[in-house]
Amino acid sequence: MTGVATQARADIAGALTDAGITAFASTPSTMPLPCVVLTPDSTYLELVSIGSALTYRLGLRAQINAPALSTDAALEVIEELIDRVIEAIPSGCPASTVSAP
Repeated sequence: MTGVATQARADIAGALTDAGITAFASTPSTMPLPCVVLTPDSTYLELVSIGSALTYRLGLRAQINAPALSTDAALEVIEELIDRVIEAIPSGCPASTVSAP
């Protein structure tokens, strides 16, 4: 049986891939650049309710990896990917913050 968190990462990575973004549900051994890797965030699971129906929020980080071109070129690639990732996130998966590159 696949865990809910594992399936959620796979579903989000699949949605990003469907939008033409190279995305991985976990860190691959080698990465084509640019790409997005989904990793656990500092608050990974936030329990909402416990009991017969366990409910929690899953905290993921979409780490954007870009080639080390010139600083300006790399930043441009990252900013473009940020826009594309935000647009491709499935409905029902709220995004809350974007950290500085």
